[in-house]
Amino acid sequence: MTNDSRVTYLLLGAITVLGAVLRFYGLEVQSLWNDELSTWTGASRSSWLEVVKSSDPQHPPGYSLLLHFWIGYLGDSEAVMRLPSAIAGTLAIPVTFLLGRRLYGDAEGLIAAALIAVALTPIYYSQEARAYSFIMLCAALSTYWLIDVADALLRRRAPPIFAAAGYVAIAVAASYAHYFGLFFVALQGAFVGVLLLVRKGSWPWLGLIYGAIVLAYAPWLGRASTSLAGGSPAWLTPPKPSWIWDCIRFMFNQSNELTLAFVGLGGVALTLELWRTRAEPQRLQRALSSPTALLLVWVIAPIAIIYLRSVYVAPAFTNRNFLIVAPALYLLVARAVVGLALPRVVTFAGVCLLTVLLVAHLVWWKDYYRRPTKDEFRQAAAYLVARDDPAAVAVVLAAAWNRHYFDYYLERLGSPRRVDRLAVAADDADPVIRLIDEKAPDHVWFLAAHRSPDRRLVDALKRRFRVIDERHFAFAHAWRFRYERKPSTH
Repeated sequence: MTNDSRVTYLLLGAITVLGAVLRFYGLEVQSLWNDELSTWTGASRSSWLEVVKSSDPQHPPGYSLLLHFWIGYLGDSEAVMRLPSAIAGTLAIPVTFLLGRRLYGDAEGLIAAALIAVALTPIYYSQEARAYSFIMLCAALSTYWLIDVADALLRRRAPPIFAAAGYVAIAVAASYAHYFGLFFVALQGAFVGVLLLVRKGSWPWLGLIYGAIVLAYAPWLGRASTSLAGGSPAWLTPPKPSWIWDCIRFMFNQSNELTLAFVGLGGVALTLELWRTRAEPQRLQRALSSPTALLLVWVIAPIAIIYLRSVYVAPAFTNRNFLIVAPALYLLVARAVVGLALPRVVTFAGVCLLTVLLVAHLVWWKDYYRRPTKDEFRQAAAYLVARDDPAAVAVVLAAAWNRHYFDYYLERLGSPRRVDRLAVAADDADPVIRLIDEKAPDHVWFLAAHRSPDRRLVDALKRRFRVIDERHFAFAHAWRFRYERKPSTH
């Protein structure tokens, strides 16, 4: 191993350790929010078959199955449930380096690895018990292996067995983890298919590889077709053109200044590259089939296709789904930095400074590890537990998508209380008040998170019962009423 190689791997190790610390630290700081509790509900079924049967129609069952076995052995605390995502997010760092080195060189790989290690978005979703960190890892790793496969097919050779098998395995995992993983695998197949058509490469091997993927996905194809044809969740709306900028901004700490700086740098580098090849048709043709062109397609095609689909068919444009483009976006920035052709020591110092600034932006400016960003189910439940008398009779109401979301925290906080009824709409007022009158409790607790109860429902409860405690949390609320039997006035 040369000295340069040792330095490269030492730097990669330091970057990976930094990224791991930023991901593993504070896994339990934020409460599990609505979607994570939905994951817990699905993954904590009695058997893996029940997990599959009860799978959320909007998501394939792969991630829930992984978490089912994970929590079966290790428990279901916040930190334990988020640990697989943190591991996947950490693995994405060296994989992004390997992909950058495969496409360009060590410098681009290290810079991209540094960006994915310290940028807010990859860290945030590496600390969430959802599949997004996995599909980001799968996007980078599948592309790494697909490059070797495509290179062999373009030369009309059999693809390397390890690369082909690795690609099939990761493509199947991505497809089962999330429908955007399936979408990305389909885009990869279309892209390679077009390359083979233009350059007259070997089609049979491509058919064999994707045939294996389809065969492995066959048990879920029927359910996937039904789910994808069933429209979009009610909370999704058709996107506006400004959402495209928001999607790119999402990858750069949600900062307009950082996004303008990175996008501007990339634009300058790309313009310079095209300018250098303007009078050389052969070099221009090579540039259009270069790694940079591949990465641009990787970034632009998913965003453009989903945007058009969301406008004309059914909404599906949400920023977190586009984590599949994050490795490509960071690699383009890395290529732009190297493309400035600055002295090596200046580039190194600049990247170190940029890394420090991004960490500072995350830790101090964004106050990431202390500022609440998720629905505070835990805090609302803890408010009840701290003020509750377990010997008293109480009714617990909840405004949430599932009554068990608050039960998760009530159980862990040692409370015997469980949610008696969901209460969200104005029409819930009458049956809720009847339930309370039947039980004649000492107190009525009303917890809300992620869903805001109808104001008329809250007003009806306040008119009927006396509020003795009330507390607002981030995206959550808690009320305690004293029960007093009196005629309803709502």
